[in-house]
Amino acid sequence: GAWASGAALPGTRGNSASTIGSETTALGVGGQITYPNITDLTEEYNGTAWSPGGVYPGVQSWGTGSGTVTAGWFTGGITSQPNGPVLSSTNTYNGTSWTAGTAYPGTILAAGGTGPQTAGLAWGGLPSWTGSAQTTTFEYSGPAWTAGGTLPMGVAYTGSVGTQTAALSTGGGPPGKANLSYNGTGWTVETELPGTWSQSSAAGTQTSALAFLAGNLPVMTNVLGWDGTSWSTRPSLGTGRYASLVASGNTSGA
Repeated sequence: GAWASGAALPGTRGNSASTIGSETTALGVGGQITYPNITDLTEEYNGTAWSPGGVYPGVQSWGTGSGTVTAGWFTGGITSQPNGPVLSSTNTYNGTSWTAGTAYPGTILAAGGTGPQTAGLAWGGLPSWTGSAQTTTFEYSGPAWTAGGTLPMGVAYTGSVGTQTAALSTGGGPPGKANLSYNGTGWTVETELPGTWSQSSAAGTQTSALAFLAGNLPVMTNVLGWDGTSWSTRPSLGTGRYASLVASGNTSGA
């Protein structure tokens, strides 16, 4: 396989939360336009072009979320850079506008997140810019958050895929090589990534995923495939990037 160019975003964007229902339906929320400016824009993708969606209720970057373009959820993040306030707010999207939901049980940024609006999953992340990566997991039912299984190690800036009962957390830091699976009850340590990566992105399922591996500098084009057991090299991205929009997708990663 190979990568092909798609429609460009209306503007530069980094550290955004995003959700992917398929290759032809995606949602990007907030993020950094140019340092230190953060946006409240929501942008929808139909496989051909991006268009404006409902404005998010406040600027945010480094939040996490998932779902679909017509039923998404997002939580946490920061409101300003550097070292801005860290959020606990949760909001849901109906394809047109955002509605306030039950707050996350603590402030959180750069967390993992996946699953639909009525069965979401968020884990790890940082409670503050100076805090350590957390081991907490919380499951989202749409109305409320409940505690899930504890991570075997703290993770943040991780690639996230799957569902509430079959999730994968890959990369991120520290420790950067971690690859963990969740079965709805507890986490299992899987085959590590062949290298130390931070600010990864991922798409796919727990047993068929792509990891877009990055570091702050140099920005890399590495892509790896996961088959549920082991990693293999896949075609590189045409342009190096990190902290990109791709996250918590439901598309096939193979």
